[in-house]
Amino acid sequence: MLKSRALRLLAWAVVAVLLLVAVSWLAVPPLLKWQLETRGSQLLGRELRVGEVQFAPFSLSLTLRQLSVGPAPGTTPATPQLQIERLFIDIDARSLLRLAPVVGGLEIDAPRVRVAHLADGRYDIDDLLQRFAPKPEDPPAEPARFALFNLRLSDGEFSFDDRPVQRTHVLRKLRLDLPFLSNLPDQLQVKVEPRLAFELNGAAFDNQGKSTPF
Repeated sequence: MLKSRALRLLAWAVVAVLLLVAVSWLAVPPLLKWQLETRGSQLLGRELRVGEVQFAPFSLSLTLRQLSVGPAPGTTPATPQLQIERLFIDIDARSLLRLAPVVGGLEIDAPRVRVAHLADGRYDIDDLLQRFAPKPEDPPAEPARFALFNLRLSDGEFSFDDRPVQRTHVLRKLRLDLPFLSNLPDQLQVKVEPRLAFELNGAAFDNQGKSTPF
């Protein structure tokens, strides 16, 4: 009798876990998409859009696709200031123990950033700089605690339109690999070797290194 009751309790526990996973898998993406677009737009003072959100409950991984941040209000043409084709975040469960983000992997595919110099001392990102600039009355903030491993940025592009001199500088084919970047005493498996490569105004640069263990 006790054995049969224990088996029933175990079966109900398994069903409950599966239901929780299913609800997380189905409910988290639309809720997170709505929160990102709503709160993100309010925070930036610009339109933030996300095409698709995917969440894997077992691995705690999150994927965002077609992420974009619009230009300052009233800007013509209304070309997005930032576009990212795919953003993948592999969150480690140790984040709960550390009470700080511990990321086992971060992949950024095809980021596109556009910045324009409008006139002397004026740029089209001035609204963002003013919005996030520290205020004199704010108390000194503690350094952010985090651990980031296996950063991969591929096919990046950055364009700087210097309108007063009618010249545009373009950095293309940006590739950045970082094994780790952390101020927490954490150790996760490192899967990437350090690398920085890009093409600036037609001139190519590629530098690779070797990572060493902690």
